[in-house]
Amino acid sequence: MSESRHFPIVLDAFLLITLVTALVFSAGWGYSERWFAHFDLGLVQLNIPVGNFAFYGYWVLEKHVSWLLLLAAILASLVAAARHWTTPDNRSGIWRHLPHWPREMLPMAATVILLALVLFLFWNAYSLGQRTADHDFAGAQANHFCAHPFVRVVLKDPSRLPTVVPRVAEALEKGHYRLLIQSGGVLALFRNNAPDQPFKPRLLVPVGEIALMELSPVTPGCGPG
Repeated sequence: MSESRHFPIVLDAFLLITLVTALVFSAGWGYSERWFAHFDLGLVQLNIPVGNFAFYGYWVLEKHVSWLLLLAAILASLVAAARHWTTPDNRSGIWRHLPHWPREMLPMAATVILLALVLFLFWNAYSLGQRTADHDFAGAQANHFCAHPFVRVVLKDPSRLPTVVPRVAEALEKGHYRLLIQSGGVLALFRNNAPDQPFKPRLLVPVGEIALMELSPVTPGCGPG
C-alpha cells in the first residue's frame, strides 16, 4: 500500500529530472551551434561528443539561475496541475462542476496543453543558449580572444598542404593561430585581426598531420567581457 502511494511521487520526480536534463541538452545545443557558427564552423564538421552539450547547457543555465528557478517552478506546477485535473478519481474542485462530456475531454485537452508548453520550454532553452553564445562571443571579441591560447603547430609533411593556402605552415609554426577546440580528430584554429579589420576565418588541421603542438599560457583572469 505504501509503495503504491509513493509511486506517483517517484514517477513525477523521474519525469522532472528527464525533462530538465533534456532542456539542459537543448540549451547546450543552441549554444554550441551559435558559438561555432561565429567561426564559420558547423557541429558536423567538428564531430563534438554529445556529452559536451550537457556542459554547454550547464554553462548557459548557470548564467541564468533565475530562469532555471522559474523553469523548475513551472514544471512542478504543470505536473501537479496535470495530476489534479486529469485524475478521474478526483471528485473535488473542477470535476464536481463539469458535466460528463467536458469531464471526459479534459484529460485530452490537458495533454495537448502540456505538450505545447513543453515544446515552448524547449524552444526557449534553445534560444537562451543562442543568445548566451552571442553574448559570450561579443565579450571574447572585445577582449581579443585572450582566453584562447596561441598555438604553435609543426606539421609532419607541410608539402601536403594545398597550394591554394599559401604560407599556412609558416603561420602555424610561428603561432599566429589561436586554439578554438580539438574535437573529432581535428584541431580547429582561428586568427583575429585588429578590431577595425575583418575577422579572419578558421582553419581545420587533422590531428594525424601534427608532429608537434605547443600552447601559449593564458593570461590569468582573462575571459569574456
